[in-house]
Amino acid sequence: GTAQETNSSNLTKPGITPDSFLYGIDIALEGIALALTFGTEARIEKRLKHAEERLSEIRQMALENKIEHMTKAKIKLEEISEKIKEDLDDIEDNDSEEELRKEIKIEQKIKILDDKIDEVEKEIKIKIKVEGELTDEQKDLIKQLINSFEGKFGELEIEIKNKKNETKIKIKSETGRDGDEVEKEIKDE
Repeated sequence: GTAQETNSSNLTKPGITPDSFLYGIDIALEGIALALTFGTEARIEKRLKHAEERLSEIRQMALENKIEHMTKAKIKLEEISEKIKEDLDDIEDNDSEEELRKEIKIEQKIKILDDKIDEVEKEIKIKIKVEGELTDEQKDLIKQLINSFEGKFGELEIEIKNKKNETKIKIKSETGRDGDEVEKEIKDE
């Protein structure tokens, strides 16, 4: 995407951060909102919004040297990633081209979040370099935290790609049309 899209100031501002005593309530309310969200795609989209919230909190806590609280948000982010992974299996449609359309849309949203993760990672790593008050141990810990959730979202990209490929095979066997062609048409719409 463009530079503006991936600008980390483009992240939603964190609301209640993990260092607040209200954080547990905030997370619980998100859970309720999810429980009331019907339809796999809608649920994935809501989870991706929550993931962006967590990313924003991670960034904020890292910039404030609150590593323990950064860890809290990172664990939540990874939990969301696992749930999205489970949800990806449930994307379906009787019309396989329609199914592919849904998968492409979700893939694009995962990609946007992935770009934001990269931006936050760069920003935090620059901070680690210039920050005098962090011990080497703290710096290493922050790097580990970043690599960990970055890896989780990398897995999601692979997962949705595999899902798309399965759907393309279905399209081929049902309609005789080339899956890549169909994908290109959908993306050009």
